[in-house]
Amino acid sequence: MRRFDILHLKTVLLFYPLINQPILTPKDPSRSSLKKPAMRKFIIFISAQIFVITVSSQVYKDFLVNNIMTGAISENMKNYTPVLYKSTTEAGTYQAIVLSATGTTNNLGCNPTVAAINAALGNATATTDCPPGNLSVSDDPVIISGCNYSQKRTWIASDACGSTASVSRIVTWIVNNSSPFINLTIGPDPGCNPTAAEIETALGFATVTNSCGNVELTVATSPIQISGCTRSQTRSWTATDDCNNFSSATRFITWVEDLIPPTISITGTSNNLGCNPPATTINAALGNVTANDNCGSVSLLQSDETVISNGCNRSQTRRCTASDACGNTSSVSRIVTWTEDITPPVFNTVTNITQSPDPGMSTAVVNIITPTVTDNCGGGQITHVRSDNLPINDPFPLGQTTITWTASDACGNVSSVIQAINIGDTQMPVINYCPVVPAQCFIENSTYTIPVLLASDNWGIQSIRYLITGATLREGGNNNASGISVLHFLKIESCKLNQV
Repeated sequence: MRRFDILHLKTVLLFYPLINQPILTPKDPSRSSLKKPAMRKFIIFISAQIFVITVSSQVYKDFLVNNIMTGAISENMKNYTPVLYKSTTEAGTYQAIVLSATGTTNNLGCNPTVAAINAALGNATATTDCPPGNLSVSDDPVIISGCNYSQKRTWIASDACGSTASVSRIVTWIVNNSSPFINLTIGPDPGCNPTAAEIETALGFATVTNSCGNVELTVATSPIQISGCTRSQTRSWTATDDCNNFSSATRFITWVEDLIPPTISITGTSNNLGCNPPATTINAALGNVTANDNCGSVSLLQSDETVISNGCNRSQTRRCTASDACGNTSSVSRIVTWTEDITPPVFNTVTNITQSPDPGMSTAVVNIITPTVTDNCGGGQITHVRSDNLPINDPFPLGQTTITWTASDACGNVSSVIQAINIGDTQMPVINYCPVVPAQCFIENSTYTIPVLLASDNWGIQSIRYLITGATLREGGNNNASGISVLHFLKIESCKLNQV
């Protein structure tokens, strides 16, 4: 707007209606002969009165003012200071009041202070061609819808020309001091040698609930960390809402990667225990187990199978299985054998041998046959010893020689039998002459002469003896008797084979 200070006096803005004011014209018509630009109207007020004048040129304004001051206005207004307020358009109109409001922003975001809300609601400025009038301001109650808040401020202005204007300003903001809530859905720990899908399930996923507004969820998954056979991984979530409230959640999982079975070994005293071992010896032979694993501890499962019998043979197996935490297994077994036999061998029939000396010899060569034995477990060994300590195939002397046969089996069970070898004369002596014994008369205290017996033998006569047997019959008294007695002659050879 163009403002003109007449007589260097301050322009005063008063909001007052402009109603049918008279048009003032200059008193000096001679000035009208001057070449003038287009006619303009000026609004002039003196004290509380407003005048609209029409002049042909800006150069006349001083004249017009002086003219008004000297004669064009009533006498009682001469003591007032005239002020030129504003020129209007050619048509004589003037600008209505214009009201504009300004503030810091219309959207305050989250959780603003009272001062920030007031600054956003702002202030208003009125502009008018007429002197200004009243300017009022009012704030509506805050409107709340969930977390969303809004408020309206209204200004109403009027000027001296009767023009009015109003303007409003609405600002919005959010009140939210609550952090989002993260809901995790996770799977079981992966355990051993999981697949990528199982790891992903274990790490899980997240959903977010928030009391107000939008939420941005970010997720970050760390690289897999390796420590020996152990693996670990971390997944983190961060939820941030429009007001920068945030919350976080973390999932940490571990698992083991192990495809290598444990190493296992078994040691024992012997695989073949021989005969009749005690239980402690069998257990020591079955042995002890050791196991190791590349990833940690090992569990051992040991079992002894039932003893297997096959005749006298026995066997037993010890089996051991080593398992690691990932279920990798290794197995080992050890078999031991032994013999159970406490029964000695049994000789079959052993017959004594009687044999004559070889012709012209006092010894005999005897065909000795080794006796046979039976044993419950088979096998074994037979040994012999002659009573004269000579080799078994040496000629046997006259008389009786014994052979002690001994049988032992594989477990040392022993049995013995004695076989007699008799070497003697099997040909009876021959009686060459048997004498006739005459009758003898009993004579008390008398002796009798025994006649000589003649005999022969291939090995010679060793001795001759006789024996009187039978009874003497007596008849009569005293020492008279009669009867028959028999005299037995025995020819005894060196082999003690007798012939009567």
